[in-house]
Amino acid sequence: MTDEQPSLSVGEVETALREDIAALGLLTGGFRRTLAEVSYVLAHRLDLVDSEDGATAVSLAKALLATLGTLMRGDGGSDDDAFKAVAARMSSPVGDSAQP
Repeated sequence: MTDEQPSLSVGEVETALREDIAALGLLTGGFRRTLAEVSYVLAHRLDLVDSEDGATAVSLAKALLATLGTLMRGDGGSDDDAFKAVAARMSSPVGDSAQP
C-alpha cells in the first residue's frame, strides 16, 4: 500500500476554484487547507456530474458553496466580500453552456 493520491483530471469548475482560492491566499492557519481540499473534491465531483442529473449538481453546488462559506468566514464573517465574489463566480455560467 502506498500513500500516493490517485491522478484525477481537472475540470472547468475545479480549475476555476483552485485559481480563485490560490488568488485569495487563504491556506494559512487553522483548517483552511482542509476546507480548500474538500472544496476541490466537491468541485471535481461537480465537473463529473452528468448533465441529466440536475439534482446531484444542485446538491454538490450547495455543498461547495457551504464549504467555501466556512472557509471564508475564518477571515471576517458571512458578509465577507471575498466570499460574495467567489459565490457570484460559482453561480455564473461556465464555459460554453447551453443557457439562453
